Amino acid sequence: MPRALCRVLILLLVLSAGPLWARDLRIVACGDVGLNRSRIKVYPNGSNVFGKMVPWADFTKGFRRLLRGDLNFMNLETVVTDRNDLKPRSKAYNFRTHPNGVRELLRAGFNLISLANNHAFDFGSKGILETLKQMRQLKLKRGRRRFYWAGAGKNLDQATRPVVFLVRGRRVAFAAVGIGSGASAGANRAGIAHISQYKKVLARLKSVRADFKILSVHIGRERENRPMANQLRIFREAIREYGVNLVLGHHTHVPMGVERYKRGLIFYGLGNCMLRGARNMGSLGSLRNVKDFGILADIRLRFEGRRHRVRFLSVRVTPMYDMHAGSHPFRSVTDGHRRIDTLNAISKITYINSYARRSTDHGRGLLFRKVKGRPEGLYVFGRR
Repeated sequence: MPRALCRVLILLLVLSAGPLWARDLRIVACGDVGLNRSRIKVYPNGSNVFGKMVPWADFTKGFRRLLRGDLNFMNLETVVTDRNDLKPRSKAYNFRTHPNGVRELLRAGFNLISLANNHAFDFGSKGILETLKQMRQLKLKRGRRRFYWAGAGKNLDQATRPVVFLVRGRRVAFAAVGIGSGASAGANRAGIAHISQYKKVLARLKSVRADFKILSVHIGRERENRPMANQLRIFREAIREYGVNLVLGHHTHVPMGVERYKRGLIFYGLGNCMLRGARNMGSLGSLRNVKDFGILADIRLRFEGRRHRVRFLSVRVTPMYDMHAGSHPFRSVTDGHRRIDTLNAISKITYINSYARRSTDHGRGLLFRKVKGRPEGLYVFGRR
């Protein structure tokens, strides 16, 4: 066959296959995850729940069907280790999860992970080095089924470095920062990308070339669903000054509002996702019906035009319950819709700005429509 004809046939095959990148992306996000209670020993086959060994798969069976994104995000709020001889730091709670538990989370669908939080350093520098070692080993064992993490490292350079990767041909950059007393990485010290270093993290995130940029932030006052003034400043600054498209907040263990800010999207607090060491929020009278749920968000976006500008299409939110034991969507549509009412109330800008009432730098709170027959809420951009 003549060489020229071969080239034409190859070109036709490439053109018929369509673009080498996806036009749309889907991102699913939930909050804090850990599969073992404080200071409980780790076991390879499950978690010891009051003397009963619960298999790892039991912790994800209630929501794994919802992890259908191209990217599925979680904040991994635990040390990852198969060791029971690590010395815990002197603090109220010390969490560790066996690598097999994290393997189950990956098997369920999670593939984007923040390590920057106040429990990453529960067992000191040795604990965070264990986490990094186990994450690398899990990555090797998964082969082509890739996952990505950010927010911790052997030193400050590693901890503050964004991870950049391809998803369906799209270049995505991800970075994470968080609170944690004594957990900050140093020039020659393992640790997390501490919230005090957020500008360094954002500057590095801004400097990388990517179609879409995500920032994870672990910050806030526990059980408070109004963002503090520093949260508002950091989250909005990330979008306004550093070109971040999506900010995912967590730490408070309760849900917070959702804001469309300029061309970006902010979740101030996703609440708990599956956190064995947390309280049953539904057992606390002051939190019931108002702060007793977590958010699982399903975000759809599109790249448009020659510059591939990001346009958010929709956000579907599923309120989650029993996040302390075996997280699942509300079984009652009425109960789910009641939490959508709560989410809408706390997403009003007047509520989001409770600690910064004089601020005129804000966007628009998302108000979700209740999905008929399902315990979910839906927001479609461009539709009022």
